[in-house]
Amino acid sequence: MNKEKNKKWSKEKKIGVGVGATAFGAGMVDLRPRIKAKKSPYLGASWKEVSKHVKPGDVLIGASQTATGSVASEFKGFKKNYAASRKTQGIIPSFKKAIKQVDVASMGSKFADPSASHAEVFGSKTHVGSGGEKVRHVTKETFARTPQQAAAEFKKGYKGHWVLLRPKEGVSKIQEIAKKKGTSASKKRLQQLTGGEKFTKGPRKGKYVYSRGMGIKNAIVDWITPKFRRKEKVKTKSMITSDARMISGGNRICSTPGALASTRTTGGKSAKSVLPKDYLRSADYKVIGRAGKGKTSLLSKTLFNVPKYGVKAGFAGVVGLGAYGIAKGVNKIKEKNNKFITKKAYLDMIYEESFINELEEVSNG
Repeated sequence: MNKEKNKKWSKEKKIGVGVGATAFGAGMVDLRPRIKAKKSPYLGASWKEVSKHVKPGDVLIGASQTATGSVASEFKGFKKNYAASRKTQGIIPSFKKAIKQVDVASMGSKFADPSASHAEVFGSKTHVGSGGEKVRHVTKETFARTPQQAAAEFKKGYKGHWVLLRPKEGVSKIQEIAKKKGTSASKKRLQQLTGGEKFTKGPRKGKYVYSRGMGIKNAIVDWITPKFRRKEKVKTKSMITSDARMISGGNRICSTPGALASTRTTGGKSAKSVLPKDYLRSADYKVIGRAGKGKTSLLSKTLFNVPKYGVKAGFAGVVGLGAYGIAKGVNKIKEKNNKFITKKAYLDMIYEESFINELEEVSNG
């Protein structure tokens, strides 16, 4: 009996492990073609060089820092904010205040995809914006103004790496507005797409909300689900309604504005689900060239992908445990039914014997 029970348990465990492994593997599947940027033209490292190639509606994909640089920068900021707070407050209040100012979303995006962690959209030739911020002059945070300044920044450790993409004709509303009404109108339109809601309290009061929860959710869904090849399609009525709600006040992440500006899906997704790397998976965009000089380090690609694989493994474990529980439950039902059938057969046998005995008594009458 024990051997039989152990055999059944072994089968249940095998089902759980098999389903869990399948769930883990599903997140690895990515059959979508990706734009090849490595062999594209090099545009330069400074804004003076890159600006010659920019048009309204273009999208920048990349990062101003590698994952290691981001962590180092945030830690430096944490120490600075903690020291400033300690002058007037205690250890625990100072720590809480400093930790709140750490940009977890920025570091998290580089864990997700170190080489394509951020997206920015040009509203005009000189202004750029991303989700949860105001439209700003592009040189402020992305590029140094001159080649000399860019060279100095690289010496200090700047590792910016970017790919400039251009939407095909009829894809971007920003591109269309710029052609018909001029760049003042397209810049204004971009501001509507980047803003969203504002913080009502705390250290970021009055600033636009970058939805960290939305970014994390989108990344996790991308990590654990298989990605099949999808053709872009014109947005459905429900997608347009969803876009209108987001524009009027919904939260967003850096990659949202370009997707909201599009008349079609981006990477086969609706605007609220689009990540920066989805632009690189879309046939509606073409590469203009590479910019900046840094590149994703091997350390960034390996060590900083650990959280991604941790989430994949955790999800697979939950799915596997669920499958194990279901298999165990099914076996219990089977055992219960078998016992019921055995008991019924035994009662039928007793009834049959008593009936035969009764017949014999009558016949012997």
